[in-house]
Amino acid sequence: MSFEAPIELRKILRRTLTGLGGKVPRRSIFAAVYALHREAHGLGLTEPCRSLDIFQDVELAPYPELAALESPMLSLMWRDHDCLGWTFQCLNDPGREKLDKRMVDGGKIEPHEICCKTQIFTERYMVEWILQNSLGFTWLCMCRKHGWTPDAEPTLAALETRRIEWRERMDVGAVAPDELMPIENALEDRWKYFVPQPFPDDAIKKAPESVHKLKILDPAVGPGAFILAAYDHVVCFLLEQWKHEIADHAPLVNEFGDSFLLHLPNLANAALYGVDLDPAVLPLLRAMLYAKIERTHRMLGNDLASCPPVSFSNIVAARPLPGTLPEVKDLQRKHPDLPLLDFWSDTHKHVPVVGSLYKSEVWPDRDSMLDLFADRFRIDNESQQRRLAALRDLLDRTTAKHSIAWGGNRRGLAEEIAEIHVAIGSLTKS
Repeated sequence: MSFEAPIELRKILRRTLTGLGGKVPRRSIFAAVYALHREAHGLGLTEPCRSLDIFQDVELAPYPELAALESPMLSLMWRDHDCLGWTFQCLNDPGREKLDKRMVDGGKIEPHEICCKTQIFTERYMVEWILQNSLGFTWLCMCRKHGWTPDAEPTLAALETRRIEWRERMDVGAVAPDELMPIENALEDRWKYFVPQPFPDDAIKKAPESVHKLKILDPAVGPGAFILAAYDHVVCFLLEQWKHEIADHAPLVNEFGDSFLLHLPNLANAALYGVDLDPAVLPLLRAMLYAKIERTHRMLGNDLASCPPVSFSNIVAARPLPGTLPEVKDLQRKHPDLPLLDFWSDTHKHVPVVGSLYKSEVWPDRDSMLDLFADRFRIDNESQQRRLAALRDLLDRTTAKHSIAWGGNRRGLAEEIAEIHVAIGSLTKS
């Protein structure tokens, strides 16, 4: 498992961020924290990492207050891969507390406020317990399917023996009831929450053939507590599978040959899928994954200049808007006489609630949309014909091409709605 900052450091971080409140934009704080995380792991701010969306349109120099984050008391905090997640949590808390008060007073939460209200970062022990008993269980089933002896087998037996002894000591008062059993090595750390359980024949039969065929989805990914921890496990399982397969030239050896170690970090990344209602949080996860991939390459002795490019197309937002629902309402106020926004708003008013579960066509087809406006405009001169052609081209680029999920690197639907309205409005001009 990766280093976890103790709760005392998180309290110091909260106080520090409270002191920055209102003085420094959030995005500048996130970029500064990420730079400190990279520095803590000896990665530096390389040119490729500067192209990450966490650094786009962000300024650090104008904010001397950010120096507070460089306090020696916080130096260990930046080693934790959850440091951006905890930063996001701390900055989100004031807004969430206001919503809590509103609910106590009998008020309701608006759809666009769901992200703020439900953003509560998951403690590492919860993450690890769930992963070790789901992903870890799947790996053990895969080993049984292929006849491999997992590295964890003697470790799990030793842990169970020590747990029994530890409980006996606790029963006679030799150790405090809340004292944690010591963990002796990294392998124990990766399996310490695993609960011994039977392995049904069906689970073994349906286990994936290879680790790189796994698909691990967090449907409310946030800053990525589960995804970042899952990456570490998948890397270890890939390496262990490679070791088992060396002798019999099984799938990984056949597919990747001597280049396997060069591809391993990307294979682990490709197994991870994350969806969230809030697109603003996803750059934090992508940045942390990028740092993990770099560190894995370094651990494996790979030349970073020769490494394959990294894609984060599996980390997406489930909202069709780049901002919040009030943006649509604002556009409706500006364009009260055009039906497109009414159509969009009525059809998709539940999207901020159900997110990626929502299934619908975002737009009607082009001809139907043009019919909506045919009775409003008289197209009777060459200039209007050109504008109509431009509108038709815009609709061709927009209709039937939108998924509810988007990766954060394309324009939002609100902007495209506005562009369509401009094009339509121009048809009324001579």
